Amino acid sequence: MSYSHLSVEERLCIVKMLYEKYSIRAIAKFLSRSPSSISREIKRNSTNQIYWYESAEHLAKTRKRYPRTQKRKLHAALYDLVIKKLIEGLSPDIIAGRLKREYSSPKMRVSHETIYQWILTDSRLGGVLYKLLHRHHKTRIKRQLTCPIGDN
Repeated sequence: MSYSHLSVEERLCIVKMLYEKYSIRAIAKFLSRSPSSISREIKRNSTNQIYWYESAEHLAKTRKRYPRTQKRKLHAALYDLVIKKLIEGLSPDIIAGRLKREYSSPKMRVSHETIYQWILTDSRLGGVLYKLLHRHHKTRIKRQLTCPIGDN
């Protein structure tokens, strides 16, 4: 089954069923969703311990617009450390591994994919972070598929 975000109608249904004191499992079963999805929805999108569908929809849309890779980038100490390690010649994979090993705080950790996203975003904006990588590809190189049939 593929994943889809909750709709406004589903959020309204959650509000009504919570008001009528239905359990999270009963709400999940009615909506054909996982109980953990309903629980997470209520926890993330409640304001002052109250879940309301309009505010939940607004919070979800706001969160969707702001990707996590950019949130990590706003952590100046982490971003500066990653750039320093790139300048030293380390790859994003090695940087991510060292951060995980050397820092116990989750705020000082970042995945190698996020580092590559920062580099890609920077290069699209005219930056030169891509030059710090061992392979200096400004953008990703698309490979042509070669069909073995008919090649003689």
